[in-house]
Parts: sequence; structure tokens; C-alpha cells
Amino acid sequence: MCLYTVYSIQTTDELFHSFHLPSPTEVISGCPFHARCPVAIDRCRTEVPRLLRVTSPEHQSACHLVTAENGASRISQGDTNLVYHPS
Repeated sequence: MCLYTVYSIQTTDELFHSFHLPSPTEVISGCPFHARCPVAIDRCRTEVPRLLRVTSPEHQSACHLVTAENGASRISQGDTNLVYHPS
């Protein structure tokens, strides 16, 4: 097995083991993805995000980190290079 493949498998395993995956019967509050999202904020744990139109009616996002103030308006203007960097 090549070294890159070994490293990729180890990195992927570490990533998956660092997040809590709820069982299908577990009722969670807030965003349904907050337990496994690497950029989740406190608000994600308590409040379900609204579904927003981002670039077109077919492209929507339900994320507290994508709003008109910090991304959706820039994306709709063609800035597709937005990346969230947690502080």
C-alpha cells in the first residue's frame, strides 16, 4: 500500500472518530448536522437554520454560517471561493 493511501486512511479515521454520530432514533436539538460538522458554532446546537436561496432557486443552504451578511450575498454575486475559517 502506498504511503499516501496509508496517510489518507489514518486521517479519514481520525476525522470520523472525532465527531459524535447520533443514532437514527436519537432526537437532537438545533441543526441536524452540528454533531459532525467541523465548523459548528454554539447557535448550531440550539437553533435549526433557515433554508436560504444562495445563488438560484435550485441552490439553497440551511446553515447559520451562510447568511446575507457573511456569504449568501457574495456567493450570489459570483464569489464562489468563500471558505469558512474557524477562529
